[in-house]
Amino acid sequence: MNNNYKIERDLPPLSSDKIAQHQDFEALMGQFEAQTGQAEKQQAIEEPKAKTPAAIRYGLGAGMAILLAILTWWMLPKESAKNQDALNFLAEYEQYAAQAASPLQAAQGELPADLLCRSIQTPLAMYQAGLLPLAQTSGEFFWQNGVWQLQTKTENFQMDWPQKGEQQLYRFNAANQSWQPVAKTEDPALKAQIEAEFPLPKKPLAPEKLKENMQVFNVDLDAREFPTLAQYKELLWVAPKSKIKSDWFEVNWTDISIQKQDELHYLLQLKNKDQKLSLAVQPLIPYTQASQARYQKELAQYEEKLAAQKEQRTLALAKAQQELIQEPGSWAYGQTTLWQEVLATDKTLSLKSETGQPLTLQELIIETEDGLAYRSSAQQPLLPKAKIKNIWGLDAQNQLWQQQANGQFKALGKLK
Repeated sequence: MNNNYKIERDLPPLSSDKIAQHQDFEALMGQFEAQTGQAEKQQAIEEPKAKTPAAIRYGLGAGMAILLAILTWWMLPKESAKNQDALNFLAEYEQYAAQAASPLQAAQGELPADLLCRSIQTPLAMYQAGLLPLAQTSGEFFWQNGVWQLQTKTENFQMDWPQKGEQQLYRFNAANQSWQPVAKTEDPALKAQIEAEFPLPKKPLAPEKLKENMQVFNVDLDAREFPTLAQYKELLWVAPKSKIKSDWFEVNWTDISIQKQDELHYLLQLKNKDQKLSLAVQPLIPYTQASQARYQKELAQYEEKLAAQKEQRTLALAKAQQELIQEPGSWAYGQTTLWQEVLATDKTLSLKSETGQPLTLQELIIETEDGLAYRSSAQQPLLPKAKIKNIWGLDAQNQLWQQQANGQFKALGKLK
């Protein structure tokens, strides 16, 4: 490879005039730049174009990226933040002893220490708990006034509830999803005990005229055995003559007594050492003005006492047989009503969303102004006679809708 370099050696020394020409440095640099084109380059360096600082350039780029992401998210189909949260209207279980103004009371002893309870008051809470009745075209349904769900590991406890004795207690049967009344116990021994505690008075005997076909027997009564009859000094015992044989009067009877079978039936017993016979008899008070006046007075007293004792029996029996909450589960009290009495036959319902589009709902939850709450099929809704307070609906995705004042339905969110 050939190098075209020309190297000069032994140059002659510069004269003083030459040296003086090159002592002006600025002039020398000007000559050099003119020959090599460096002046334009230098001007470009001294007067650079305006540039955006890097931090600003990078910040603007990042901001544009974020803005683009936000716009992309906004344009994507999505649920609102409200709808993303599952709606829950059921209260949590709480220690029952800590609840204020507790309506449930221990019938005997104390409430279970581990008793957990939640009171269910709103139709939506009852729906979530699976306790709201489904409307039918016939039959009865249970109209609840108070509903509780109880949890406890205690096996033996008894609890009273509000309006006990006035309304019926019901327990929810999870197997067939229905409320069932708690059957009252029928205890014959209990009934007999109450009847013995509140005995009914004996009805006074009405005076009667002695009939010709009746045979009279004079028998002295022991007042200890017949306290209500012994007071009548004129009392006679009679029996139909057709039941008596004439030869009985020829026998020398050594013992004559009255044996009571029940309040209406008595036996006359005749005895001697050789024979014994029994004859059905009945007491009779001969009719006179005095005996009739006495009877009217006794009858008024009897009827007054009879009514009082019957009432005492009824109250005592009802108290002894009153239903009690005795195990965990869902409990309520209230009354049963015929569906035909509360449902209308001429009302219809339009299902439209807020945008006016047809809305497909699976089930309705209906609440009336008078406190009636139930659920109905949305395809063939059964509406109430009473004024409607609220209507909610659920679609196939378990989205909860509520009817607005204009009749259209607004989405509230998914029900938990």
